[in-house]
Amino acid sequence: MGDNVHTPPLSLWRRGLLYEVALRSPYLRRDPLDASRRSVAIGLVAWAPVMLLALLEWPTTRHWDPILFSLPLHVRWWIAMPLFFFAEKVVDDRLARMSAHLRESGLVSGESEVRLSRLERQTSDASSSVLIEAGLLVIAIATSVREIQAASDLAHTWYAAVSMPLARFIFLRWVERWVFWTVLLLQIARLELGINAMHPDRAGGLSALALPSRALSLVFAAIGSVLSADMAEHLSPGETLDRHVPSIITYAVICGALAALPLVAFTPAMIRAKRQMLLTFGVFGHTYVRDFQQRWLPSAKDSPLGSSDIQSLADLGNSHQVVAGMRLVPFPRTFVFQIAAGALLPLLPLYVHTVSMATLAAQLVKVIF
Repeated sequence: MGDNVHTPPLSLWRRGLLYEVALRSPYLRRDPLDASRRSVAIGLVAWAPVMLLALLEWPTTRHWDPILFSLPLHVRWWIAMPLFFFAEKVVDDRLARMSAHLRESGLVSGESEVRLSRLERQTSDASSSVLIEAGLLVIAIATSVREIQAASDLAHTWYAAVSMPLARFIFLRWVERWVFWTVLLLQIARLELGINAMHPDRAGGLSALALPSRALSLVFAAIGSVLSADMAEHLSPGETLDRHVPSIITYAVICGALAALPLVAFTPAMIRAKRQMLLTFGVFGHTYVRDFQQRWLPSAKDSPLGSSDIQSLADLGNSHQVVAGMRLVPFPRTFVFQIAAGALLPLLPLYVHTVSMATLAAQLVKVIF
């Protein structure tokens, strides 16, 4: 137990290259995970110079640079990036709550708690490695070389050399964190867990594990906002989203799977806990019902009025229903649909924009009636 007394809270974001830069910034050092301040700061680096350089070309060329009206550019830095940063803070807060729940609930104890503390330290250290993030930044820059070479003016050069590498770097950081989060869940699933099939959350007490994963809907909404803006920019006048429907559905399915699949690692342990509790209940229930029958049926000498035996029999049945209804995954059925809905939400304004009011009204009437 002493091994984890001074274990810092589980975190995937409170270290790393970007975090260290924020700590050294007078504007961000008070709270390096402040989403609004980080959004403004990175917007001044990645968005503002592009706009300024494009505006400065007007006196020479006498026409407005199309990049000034690029919807994906504006959405990426003033909608997607704030969502990315806000999701980081939400995930970190929920990771701390999840970690505390595992200990306070007794799901992990003794040697398992020591191992959990070790796993959390290793995950925090690995996921926030400055070396790994530097490698991600190199990849982000390397994938932008062709765009940099194709840039025709200063605005597009800044966009290709600074803005896009930064956007790709932030996206790659999320991919990296998802990988480490998945690995951590796989390792936790191998611990000796005190899963209780009678827990009222119908998940053996493991429902808190889904808390950080729910926040992924913010990340998918951020990505979806850029996808929506890109589609809007390339749609022809009068064109609908019909030809994009397969891609949109595929995107929603992938988002739901990415959020849910790591949690499926707990299914084997949950199946074992449920099966064992049903067997235990079977033995106990048989004994209780037999004694109840012998005392009260078919003809009882004493009046059953006021007896706690009958209420206990009802409670036994209710408890058995809880065990029998225990899910085999630590999230409810609506979890995947909620994640998919978050991913698709940014596409709703585009859908409404491309569908006529008459068609939309007809579809609403059909849904309601």
